[in-house]
Order: sequence, then structure tokens, then C-alpha cells
Amino acid sequence: MKSVPKVLIADDEQTICRLLHLEFEVSGYAVKTVLNGQAALNELSRTRYDAVILDVNMPQATGLQVLSTIRRSYPETIVVM
Repeated sequence: MKSVPKVLIADDEQTICRLLHLEFEVSGYAVKTVLNGQAALNELSRTRYDAVILDVNMPQATGLQVLSTIRRSYPETIVVM
């Protein structure tokens, strides 16, 4: 059985999170959204994601800080900023 790709969306704007969540979900992805960089880091430590959609400017940890952690700890994860 083929596994469903997992996407993490990290953006501090709820409207953007909702729109992206809906778009990915109807396309067959398992989607999780978070509203700040620290929440993204916490989620990444718990669950393996195939792709992460990152806002650059977020509270608690910027998208660039999250990207640095992803590149170091999860190099196989695709990142779109």
C-alpha cells in the first residue's frame, strides 16, 4: 500500500494556512498547519514530513531558522519558501 505524502504548512497568517491546507488536502496529501516557527520545529521533531511550506517572516522562529534546522536534521525534506 502506498503511503500518503505529508506536508507541513508554517505561516502566521491563518487565511493562507487554510487555503493551502484545503488545496493540498483535496490533492490527496496529509496536511498539518502551524502558525509560527517554533511550532514548526516542534512538529518536525515529532513527525516526518515529505515537504514543508514555510513563510519567511514568522514569530518565535523565522522561516530561515526553520530551514536551517530542516537542512541539518531532515535533509531529504523538500522545502518551499
